[in-house]
Amino acid sequence: MFALLLGTLVISGCGTPAPTKPGETVHPPYVISGTVHDAEQDPVAGARVYFTGGPTPMPDIAAVTDQAGRFSLSVPAPGTYTIECSADGYAPAARSIEVTGSQEVTLELQAP
Repeated sequence: MFALLLGTLVISGCGTPAPTKPGETVHPPYVISGTVHDAEQDPVAGARVYFTGGPTPMPDIAAVTDQAGRFSLSVPAPGTYTIECSADGYAPAARSIEVTGSQEVTLELQAP
């Protein structure tokens, strides 16, 4: 028998990053965190949450929700991001969010 164990990953920044080019503005790391739940407000564990758009090209960054449906994603700069989530047995959900600092969002998945 095989088991998949998911742990909690905490990403934090210490201080302000140093500019790499003269005149460059460096922003502290920002975090989008939140909860994925279904129409009955029950948390959806194991949902994949990922970026589908942002102000800069985005690497393939994704998070998997924990048992409480919680997720956390780091973003490199302020701006408008689109995040999407999907899980087996549910229709995908998407939401755009304007990031000006670390923010909390809620995504709702509906059964198809």
